[in-house]
Amino acid sequence: MGIHIDLITADLRCRSEASAHAAAAIIHGHAWMSPYHVRVSVHPPSATSAWRLVIDHFQGDHWHEDESRAVWLALTPYMANGATIEFEGPGYERWRIRWAQGRVFEDITEEVRWTVAEEITPPDKEAP
Repeated sequence: MGIHIDLITADLRCRSEASAHAAAAIIHGHAWMSPYHVRVSVHPPSATSAWRLVIDHFQGDHWHEDESRAVWLALTPYMANGATIEFEGPGYERWRIRWAQGRVFEDITEEVRWTVAEEITPPDKEAP
């Protein structure tokens, strides 16, 4: 087992087109990170997003926190405020890397709370 990322919630928005290409070059130029652990591609803005990196490949076995932190820090000047990438460890612990105001942070989950939003059982069915 290794580290997993949430590809659906990955939000690697960059400050500009040039920033997106620079960030991709940092990832692809890092001997430990790429090509084995992470490969990304640059995607242009859409109606709902800015220039961004999309994760094309992620391999989380033999993950080294010190190596990855060096890359996250190097990406800082190029990432948009609020850009994030979320991870899950082998024990189901979750954390994310978040860029804001020219800084990078590691956030960890402290608590997950579920609430009932609505029942989807048809009203004519009785609960057992």
